[in-house]
Amino acid sequence: MLKQTRRMGSWAVGALLFAVVSTFGFTGCTSDDGPSQVNVAGSAGQSGSSGTGGSAGAGGTSGTSGSSGTGGTSGLGGSSGSGGASGNGGSTPDAGGSAGDSGNDAGGASGNDAGGSSGDAGTDAGGSAGDDGGAGTSGTAGTAGTAGSSGTGGTSGAGGSAGTGGTNSGGTGGGDAGVGGMGSGSSAGSGGSDACVPQALTCSVNSCGTITGDDGCGTPLSKDCGSCNGSYECKSNVCADINECAVQNGGCSQYADCTNTPGSFSCACKPDYTGDGYTCLYNKAWGCTGWARDASFDALKINGTDVKLVGGMWGSSSTDYYVTIATYTEGAVAHNQSGVWTIENLNPVPTSVGSVWGSGANDVYAIARTNVGLLYHWNGSLWADDPNKPQAKSYWDVWGSDASNVYMIGADNGWNLRVWKKTGNSWATETIPSLQKTGFNRIWGTRQHVLVTGYTDTNLDGNPDGGVLLHYDGNVWTQVQVPADAVSLGEVNGTSLSDLYVTGQLSGGNGVIYHVTQNLATWTAYATGSVGQGPLLSLQPGTAISAGYLPPPGAGQLRLTTLNQTSPLNTYAVDSLAYNPVKIWAEPGTDKVHFVHISYPGVVSGHYTGNCN
Repeated sequence: MLKQTRRMGSWAVGALLFAVVSTFGFTGCTSDDGPSQVNVAGSAGQSGSSGTGGSAGAGGTSGTSGSSGTGGTSGLGGSSGSGGASGNGGSTPDAGGSAGDSGNDAGGASGNDAGGSSGDAGTDAGGSAGDDGGAGTSGTAGTAGTAGSSGTGGTSGAGGSAGTGGTNSGGTGGGDAGVGGMGSGSSAGSGGSDACVPQALTCSVNSCGTITGDDGCGTPLSKDCGSCNGSYECKSNVCADINECAVQNGGCSQYADCTNTPGSFSCACKPDYTGDGYTCLYNKAWGCTGWARDASFDALKINGTDVKLVGGMWGSSSTDYYVTIATYTEGAVAHNQSGVWTIENLNPVPTSVGSVWGSGANDVYAIARTNVGLLYHWNGSLWADDPNKPQAKSYWDVWGSDASNVYMIGADNGWNLRVWKKTGNSWATETIPSLQKTGFNRIWGTRQHVLVTGYTDTNLDGNPDGGVLLHYDGNVWTQVQVPADAVSLGEVNGTSLSDLYVTGQLSGGNGVIYHVTQNLATWTAYATGSVGQGPLLSLQPGTAISAGYLPPPGAGQLRLTTLNQTSPLNTYAVDSLAYNPVKIWAEPGTDKVHFVHISYPGVVSGHYTGNCN
């Protein structure tokens, strides 16, 4: 493993930190007519000139009593209409208004007031009845009445069936004006009103989807208007121009402006960026300066022992960040709060540590190892071993896009390669391509895409001989074709699948940085001159910063490389005290960048800061 450590860059750090013995062999509108409407009864005759027979015959021309409703031959009134039992008020309660309560009020209790308001109970189809008129002495009921003020066809009364479309004189059959007839004596009809004509729902030129309504006669309807063509989208049943720019910037780069036109859109890179609008690269001079070593980090000790190893670095802000640290026998977490370092112990105590990542100040993960993989979670008050962690011999890296999308890579208890994803409180094993004689190095991605780097060792001699890259597109994991000259791939970082950077190692141990564009299809190599090219970070599209090392006799020399589009490659030494780098991290919202490295004989692990802009 010593040979492996010296030549394999970032994956070698994992070997140092975890002391992995072997990572290989892991394996249309229609409707019925609406209801007909019946014309109200024709005009009514005046109430009988002196008859007590009630104001009206309820049935138009052929009411039950008398063809012309002369007050109704038999009068309104029930059994003892006005004028007595044999008066002209009639003994039969047929035509002309409803009877009184007990037949007492045929057009008035005593028949004096023909046409008066009705008795207690009758609502008088055929005009309102008399108001309790004085006694009529067998009045000549209805001798001059002209059909009475006709009822509304006896629409509903208890004894009056409705007229059926009268032809002028108040409806064909007023029906019997029983008790409860509802007539009010309207004027003569003109043959009844027209029936309701239903209307169909139609699709306008610009309508789409399913429109609903009714036919104008109360019947609910719906109509499928189909879909819009490719230049439009259906919004509230109307075909509208598609606003591509409103959906993830139309697919344009986040550093481009999107312009929407009917049925189309265009992308144009913003000032200081060049490209086709889908990929926009920063085209201004860019670099890092002012690197300084943090002496307070040098002074950290774990139970009195100097820090020899670092596993990773992550922070939520410039005043709250973590570095996982270890001696060769014990691991812990160094926590910087507002410039002050403290040591936070882990339980169970690990023998080595790995990477650290969080979604926020109170949601941080750190991986470590004893004889098995350990996963710790910081909840804002303490570090606790995750009881639901997957059983594994070792974890190699942890990363997530947010609190709901957290991933780890490592080897299970049978040393089979694994990618795990946290779902709720549990971890599920992802389905990945079958890989033989392979190891993993790093995991990173976006919310939609996840990438895992690694290497093959076909001879099982401890030296990598082929780079490995897996890609998850949100549905399936696939293996990506990588340059044949890469014997191992390390850290990956970028702004999109068309603007990625990947560190690697070439045969012979020289470091390389690949700029990957065109959705992982095009790889451009930049040789760095470093050995074991390791951590990497992309702060602007088209830019990257990476660290490697070039060990002279007796000391280590960290080599820092910056890339941009105006000056593609700039490699320089930072400090002869800095050795094998492990992680680069940028403070959110600032130009300040940090990196950490492991120790070498006579020099403890270190932490540096600088400015990159």
